[in-house]
Amino acid sequence: AVMWRYDGWINLAPVAEDLREPQRNIPRALTWGMLTVITVYVLANVSYHVVLPMAEIAQTKTIAADVFQRLFGPWGASFAAVGVMCSTFGATNSNVICGPRIYLAMARDGLLPARLHHVHTAWETPANAIQAQGLWTIVLIAVFYAWKSDPKAAFDGLTDAVIFAGLIFYGLTVAAVYILRRTQPHQARPYRTWGYPWT
Repeated sequence: AVMWRYDGWINLAPVAEDLREPQRNIPRALTWGMLTVITVYVLANVSYHVVLPMAEIAQTKTIAADVFQRLFGPWGASFAAVGVMCSTFGATNSNVICGPRIYLAMARDGLLPARLHHVHTAWETPANAIQAQGLWTIVLIAVFYAWKSDPKAAFDGLTDAVIFAGLIFYGLTVAAVYILRRTQPHQARPYRTWGYPWT
């Protein structure tokens, strides 16, 4: 479950074809994005340890709310909850934007039905792919909430399933780098992995 907090960095790759100069801007965005997240996580953890004693940190399940309540009084916990909500909506937004672009690319390559490659004429969005992702999301929510009666357990099951599947595909992607370098050595590679194969 802890891996859920560190996922999402990959969401930049599916929108690569929508970016100007992706060979230059994707590595730059990944670097700055990861540095920003690392900085925020480190500073948050430092603030937790400066504000709360270790015994209290070990017992709490809502550390950010506890820190904000200690610093700003009763409304501090509400402020922390609003921050968590904004972060959740931000993560949802990136998934809504990126997921359908994967369906769109797979349909363009003939791996999914061609209808998923349709781009809306007025909005210029992958409308059918967005609808497909929405339907799949509803199916997953229904399955997990039918399987687990407790909403928290259902949500945890959903996030665990996403991370489990994601780790499989991340592993396959890394393995593909080695296989394609060996089986197609002369293929054009606009981006080369720094330090390959050691990294």
